Amino acid sequence: QAYVDSESDGNISKEIYKKVCIAGAGPVGLLTACLIIDYNHQLALDKSKVAPIQIHLFERRLKHDSSTNKMIWKDRYDGNNRRNQVVTIQSNVYSELPVFVQDCLFREGNFVEMWPLGPDSPREKGYPRNISIKAIEDDLLALLQDEETL
Repeated sequence: QAYVDSESDGNISKEIYKKVCIAGAGPVGLLTACLIIDYNHQLALDKSKVAPIQIHLFERRLKHDSSTNKMIWKDRYDGNNRRNQVVTIQSNVYSELPVFVQDCLFREGNFVEMWPLGPDSPREKGYPRNISIKAIEDDLLALLQDEETL
């Protein structure tokens, strides 16, 4: 849980926060970080105070950019060849993502609706969407570092 718990030592109250470590900053690791943040925001609706969460992503393909003070992907000169594959996300899956994640990933021109409707993508939820893994990684990494959005 991500609530602030108080431990009383006379008049002293200590805030307890959660540390989360995620191994890998591929689509699954980045999406996991987004889901944890969304979960913490949902808890905030029920409690007056939510504990801060520290999320640490461990990924050898990232490096610090001192000019922006953000993490960026290493490029081919750093020995990292980015993936250009495309993944298909069924509408039963993407419709369950937090709205801020859907807005980030499925901007105009960032995906293609391609495949026929079926049990995993019923008409009422829309067509499956093809999106490049590189776009998912870039967009979610930027989202996680954008303090205004989160």
